[in-house]
Amino acid sequence: MKDFRVISETSQSLLRKVVNWHNDYIKTNSLKENAINFFNSPQLDYLCSNFTGVIVVMDFTNKTYLYTNSCCDEMFGYSREDFKNYGLELVLKILQPDHCAIFVNQVYPAVLGLYEKYAEQDLTKTLKVTYTNQVRVKDGTFKWMLHQVVVLETDEKGTPVLVLKTMSDIDEIKKDKYLDFIVSRKNNKGLYQNILKKSYLPAVEHSISISPREREILQLVSQGYSAKQISANLSISEHTVYTHKKNMLKKFNLNSSNELVKYASSQGLIA
Repeated sequence: MKDFRVISETSQSLLRKVVNWHNDYIKTNSLKENAINFFNSPQLDYLCSNFTGVIVVMDFTNKTYLYTNSCCDEMFGYSREDFKNYGLELVLKILQPDHCAIFVNQVYPAVLGLYEKYAEQDLTKTLKVTYTNQVRVKDGTFKWMLHQVVVLETDEKGTPVLVLKTMSDIDEIKKDKYLDFIVSRKNNKGLYQNILKKSYLPAVEHSISISPREREILQLVSQGYSAKQISANLSISEHTVYTHKKNMLKKFNLNSSNELVKYASSQGLIA
């Protein structure tokens, strides 16, 4: 079984190959004039032929897919033409509903904000967006996917026009329920460094509130305070601190303080 690092590096290697080939292509061709030839090129299929996941090129302005490899049918049960005809609408349709809500309301706006920020410096091509979520596959079940996205083309203002994305199956190695979201930027040495990292946990089926005291304790836990320090800060016993933490873990069906802090942060329960 491949581990997460191998899958991520394999995906990143393919992204790099396609980006380099694309850059070589447009040196001698006008992409707008030769778009059909570019996206139907046997060379593009050849570059993607050994990749076991899905790779797509999306028109970021119109949210349509200009290219997908042949794995989309095998993995999702939708043809290349389906992806081209329905674009982002189809992708949102096959996302796990709770995950789709997080993507639409939190992840996607954050990505747009960073693209806008770095467009001012014409640096959007240095960004890589990585995130995980569950997608409905061909047999009707939901599987965890690793998505990696880079900008292929920008307009004269530095705004993304074409983006390149891979989707890899990580269902067998994904051990938690968090939707991870990372934005990294390529440095002068060609290495990616994280500039934003967040984790989201889909809301529990019924909204569960926390008391003002629990919120106080949770806020201090998130700041790295120990139970002894929280006890002194709030003038309560350490036993009371542990009891509140235990109750919150049970309330949200979580297993550790780290999971509790990540969940509370993702749901806006703490700052």
